[in-house]
Order: sequence, then structure tokens, then C-alpha cells
Amino acid sequence: MLQRAAELVAVRRKMIADDSIHVKVDEETQTARLRLYNNNGLREEHTLRKANPDKPLRVAVGKPGVRSSVWRVWGSKNSHDVYACIRSSAGVIKYSFHQSGEWIHHLVNPDHPKAKFVTLPSPDSKRLDTWSRPEPFYKGWTHMLSIFVPLEDLPVVPGDDTNPKGVRWIDHGDMKTDAIEIRLLLASGQGPALHLDGHHRGATRSAVVDGFVLTNGEVVIVTATEIPLRSEQLRQLAARREEQRTAVSEEFSLAPSLGPRFAVPMVDYAGNRCIWDMAFTLE
Repeated sequence: MLQRAAELVAVRRKMIADDSIHVKVDEETQTARLRLYNNNGLREEHTLRKANPDKPLRVAVGKPGVRSSVWRVWGSKNSHDVYACIRSSAGVIKYSFHQSGEWIHHLVNPDHPKAKFVTLPSPDSKRLDTWSRPEPFYKGWTHMLSIFVPLEDLPVVPGDDTNPKGVRWIDHGDMKTDAIEIRLLLASGQGPALHLDGHHRGATRSAVVDGFVLTNGEVVIVTATEIPLRSEQLRQLAARREEQRTAVSEEFSLAPSLGPRFAVPMVDYAGNRCIWDMAFTLE
């Protein structure tokens, strides 16, 4: 988990322009030193602790009552496996990034009541997707997963929990028409600094949300980057929302108080896995 000296950083992470990140692992203490730089030099310094599955990282865009899904990310105590899922779908579907290099998006429990809402490519398999750990996109830096949240998809959720435990809230300011990319990165802890928003043209602000150190010394880092959406992308997202509304099961409640959402997994042009976290209702 992300700490400044011995004190936890603020729950809300505000995005700032022109950040680069450098990570250095201390094998003796099984911690990592994370440094954030901007054009003026060192801006922040934090310590990342060892992964603890009993204390998963929780992250969401927005704030209680006006938010995206809450995502959980955690690592194993006894291996360097990493997992990610939407908190409300825990026990139903998740991403598993295995130390073997086999990475999968899969149904956890076919008998779960919510499992009927998951569309599988084949009825003979619980897997939605399987791929091999990719090569680093930069020295010592590997892409795991991107979670895209269009800021249009942050409707009011009446009766939402006003104080959810341990959530890192990503502050998007006054932006309404762009999207936030929550990105899971795997760092060797020995590579050079990485410019946080360098993989998106037009990206303006970014932040490090949290992270933890795995048993093999690699480091999982979760970042947030504000990215622009073109008019064509906005039209495609609107079409996807309408498609999902039309296809939704009668058993799936669209009551606003439940904050009904859907997720669309995709593969980008470089083979990177990503998922769009969207809302059924925008009012």
C-alpha cells in the first residue's frame, strides 16, 4: 500500500500534469521507494509495502454517491499472482494475473446468482479471455490492465454508502466529456522512470493511486490518467450503452439506487487488455 513516511496518504488522489514515476525495490525490507517527478524535480516520495490480500487496494473515480464501480486489486502472500475485480462482482468474475505468465479474465463461480449475467464465449469454459504476459512496453514496465471510465458515466447513486472503507477516490475536477484511465502496471523496480501519460496523445493530468510489492520483488502500481475522447468515440460509447440497455435481462435491476453498471472488455491495437466501466443510466 502507498505510504508517505509512516503515514497513509490522503484518500483522494488529485491528478497533476507532467508527472514521471521512478520505483526502486529494497529486497531486504521487501518494500519499494516510489518517487514522483515533475518539471521542477522531485515532487513526492512514498514507500510501497508488501502485498497483503487481506488489505486489497480499492479505487474508484468520483466520490460517494457519484462514482464509477469500485475496483479491487490485490496480490498473493505466497506467490506473485495478482487479481483484480469490481467489488460488487467479487466471487463472480475477476482478472487473474498468474506468476506462470498465463493471464485470464474468468468466471469465478458459475453457481453464483450473478453468474447468469456474464456472457461467456463458450458454454464449455469459464474463461472470457486468456493471454500471455506481454513483453515490457518500456524498460522494466509491463501493462496489465486499463480500466476506462467515461466521466459521462458517473450518475448520482441515491442512498450510496457515504463512507466506503479504504477507497482511493480519483478526483476528476470539473471535466465532464473525457475519461479517466485507471491503469495497472507491473514494474521491475530496476528500470528507468516512466512518464505517466506518455502513452496517450492529448493526455493532460495523471496521478499515482496506490501500489504494493510482490514476493518476487516486482511492484504493482495503479495510476490514473485523464484522457480526451473524440466525438466519434463518444458516439460509439452512446451506441454501446443503448445496445446494453436493449439486451439487459429482465432479472437485472436498473433501479438508480443500485447504481447499475456494465463492463465491456476489449483488446486495443497493441494487444493490451482494457475494460470500459459504464453506466446504464446517465440521469
